[in-house]
Amino acid sequence: MVRAQARACGDKIAIVQDARRTSYAGLDARADAVAAALAAAGIAPGERVAVLSRNCDRFYELLAGAAKAGVCLLPLNIRLAADELAYIIGDAEPRLLFVGSGLEALAARAVQGCATPPILVSLDEDYPRWHQHTASAPTRVAQPDDDVLQLYTSGTTGRPKGVVLSNHNLAAVWRMSAAVPGFDYQADDVVMTVMPQFHVAGINTGLLTLYHGGEMVIASDFEPAALLALIERHRCTQAFLVPSMITMLLDHGGLRAEHVASLRQIAYGGSAITGALLDRARATLGCDVAQLYGMTETTGAGTVLSPTEHDRAEKAGSCGRAWPGLKIVAIDDAGNILPPGQRGELVIAGETVMERYWRQPQATAEALHPTGLLTGDGGYIDAEGFVFIADRIKDMIISGGENIAPSQVEDVLAGYPGVRDVAVVGVPSERWGEAVKAFIVPDRDAVLEPAEMIAWARARLAAYKLPKTIEMIDAIPRNASGKVLRRQLRDRDQAAADASGLGSPAA
Repeated sequence: MVRAQARACGDKIAIVQDARRTSYAGLDARADAVAAALAAAGIAPGERVAVLSRNCDRFYELLAGAAKAGVCLLPLNIRLAADELAYIIGDAEPRLLFVGSGLEALAARAVQGCATPPILVSLDEDYPRWHQHTASAPTRVAQPDDDVLQLYTSGTTGRPKGVVLSNHNLAAVWRMSAAVPGFDYQADDVVMTVMPQFHVAGINTGLLTLYHGGEMVIASDFEPAALLALIERHRCTQAFLVPSMITMLLDHGGLRAEHVASLRQIAYGGSAITGALLDRARATLGCDVAQLYGMTETTGAGTVLSPTEHDRAEKAGSCGRAWPGLKIVAIDDAGNILPPGQRGELVIAGETVMERYWRQPQATAEALHPTGLLTGDGGYIDAEGFVFIADRIKDMIISGGENIAPSQVEDVLAGYPGVRDVAVVGVPSERWGEAVKAFIVPDRDAVLEPAEMIAWARARLAAYKLPKTIEMIDAIPRNASGKVLRRQLRDRDQAAADASGLGSPAA
């Protein structure tokens, strides 16, 4: 794709970040240099290299260059704690780790205990020298089944799993995107890419901009004032945001009409959105909105609710219909496809479904049902094909677009002195969609201070996984097999919020 676009529109600007402007031809040439440098470093096709960085234009030359060399890129979540990163690095065994500015100390801690630590390459200091290879373009021909991306996603068991995506998966997303509002970019679009490049939504936003020949403007971090300034300065026409980002933009006191006058469309997804927030966003931003639902395991593809479908009151609460080329059904516990309107587990089938989980054949087999990928989301599909998600069969918490495994937070809090039992759930939050709440059963005579517990957990968990609230209770509700009855805890929290008349305490 990068080669083809270099031929088709080589002089056109592909990527803008700060003062750097990279043309399509320049991106292709820099990707060739990356491929040559990987070969010179002895990185063989099929091996992994990792990147730990805030959003950066170099990400795309690394991804394209690795793909040209047959090497798989492993983007790492910069919000993880060192121990969490160490697990992923130990599992994937990347040969190199490219490290962005300000993250050097975190990277050093993460690789400290690795049996075979990767070589660290600073994107600020080492990379310019490492990158200086003038060899001719790689002669290796990329194959559809090449592993090109390995993205780690949290599971309800706590340990993240490596989702392996191929050229075939990415190409399927690109082909389908022209018929998917929110991703149907045009060559004259200027796309704001602010979603993290370690998330499939962030990667898709960038790659689809390149596929459609548009111009990508990269925001290294999400900061409302800076983002609004970038949108206005570059006359951005498209963007993808999670609901928490939309909330913070709308709440920013300096938002003016001229900041967002150029926007034609915003896509949103990653977590639930309230009707009130959606109405406010449409009125304030003055552009079309499209909802996208997908998973890392489906290369981000799934359903789309178009701008016009947002106006159908009877479809309120729906996340839209399946992308063209995908099939979504609901199945019962026996695996039978259910008729319209009946609730079951949602299953997605199509070319965008992942190749496998890295080195986890059993988990792969459990996820890839004969009907398609088991999403873990419960819901139903109406007679017109609109998908309605009712609840999560899995216990995943989605806060600000980030997946959080309750068991991982529980494992950390269980190690705090004086904790006898613990359970974690997601509770409604106006800002984040969901927020983490912990229910703690103290040891007899133990006096636990929630603020101290959260401060203690901060050194052991990524900040977004920390509980926003902690409640002390007498016992954790469990079923006969000992499984935590999380719905009872969520209902308890909601009942307390309703009784207080103040709404969710996690808002």
